[in-house]
Amino acid sequence: MLGDPALYTALIGAQTGMYFLAPVFVPWLVRRIDKRPAYLLGCLVWTVGTLGLLVAPASALWLVVVCFGLVGAGLAVVATLQWSLEADTVEYGQWRTGTRAEGTTYAVYSFVRKVGQALGGAAVSYTLALAGYSGTAAVQSPEAVWGIRIATGLIPGIAALIALAVMLAYPLSRARFQEITAELDRRRSSHVDAFGIR
Repeated sequence: MLGDPALYTALIGAQTGMYFLAPVFVPWLVRRIDKRPAYLLGCLVWTVGTLGLLVAPASALWLVVVCFGLVGAGLAVVATLQWSLEADTVEYGQWRTGTRAEGTTYAVYSFVRKVGQALGGAAVSYTLALAGYSGTAAVQSPEAVWGIRIATGLIPGIAALIALAVMLAYPLSRARFQEITAELDRRRSSHVDAFGIR
């Protein structure tokens, strides 16, 4: 898209740098606004970055670098919080059903994550192929350039918006989670097993 393969290092460097830097601030962010709003903010930053990549002119290298950085930052916040949210759902599931299912919850989460990674890679490859991208071409066709924009901007942007929409329905605030864990603690303290042991 930018006409210079050497710029790939700068773009990926911006994205990867933010991917490593942003998680440092996630605990502070969670203390300030809670997990769900922090996750939504990460999705929003991710969306802005991807949609910026869709429309950024090739002549504005600085803007493309910023957009790659935003994608990295947003993804890092989302990816960091996923692990904490996954653990919270174990407590929620035990509170709702009386059964603690860490193994099942983690296995399903891990499976879905791997399927998503596979589908994401396939979506990019098929998008580029359908657009006529050629790895050996000195200059890509306008259709191939749009294929690159769609693969780096539109498709990840749609994924970010889906993640945002799902999290809007997430029911656990910090206060609600504290109520649930307090209730679980009360249940555990009042539980007596078959041998009379609490």
